[in-house]
Amino acid sequence: RGRTEVSGVLVEDPTGTRVLLRPEELTTYTTLSACSVQQCQRFAFPHSLALLGRALRETYDEVEVVDGCLSVCDCVRVKLTRQMLCITWDASPVSDLVADSVALAAVELTRSPPAVQALLGQEDMAAKEARLFRVLCTYLQQEFGRLDIDEDAQRACFEVDGSRVEVDFPSRGVSCELETLRERVRTCLRRCETALRPVAPF
Repeated sequence: RGRTEVSGVLVEDPTGTRVLLRPEELTTYTTLSACSVQQCQRFAFPHSLALLGRALRETYDEVEVVDGCLSVCDCVRVKLTRQMLCITWDASPVSDLVADSVALAAVELTRSPPAVQALLGQEDMAAKEARLFRVLCTYLQQEFGRLDIDEDAQRACFEVDGSRVEVDFPSRGVSCELETLRERVRTCLRRCETALRPVAPF
């Protein structure tokens, strides 16, 4: 059975009867009232929001860009304006923990140039790989004709005289039933990448 999440305020009266209410229903059925506390931290941050996002994705899977801000675990919002970082969230045990870790990550990036350089290096490598993949696809298209390209997975598929060829760029793998065709494609890729890089992994 699937789980259903229930949210509300559990109220117990003097007789021991318990009832689950929405916060806005408290004033109707009880003499109680409810409130929520929104917290905010602001401090100087000399880097980009994208850099902080890459650092946070090493800890959290749920880091998204929403309206120019970072949304972390759907409970913490991070905005950067004129090198001033603003972290906002509705107070709760989980949100407080996430917000503290976001603030700590931002402070560490501010204090640690090597960490920033490592993240920038990751970005440069990913950009170089994406650019190289596009060049290789252009080369393959000129050599073998139409390609089916998966940009996200960096894979390309095509047919040569009825034989299907699959190129997995991240692993530098070439799959084909015909060994001669497989070696021919691998040689083409090696020549192309050698022209772009001193040492080709194909």
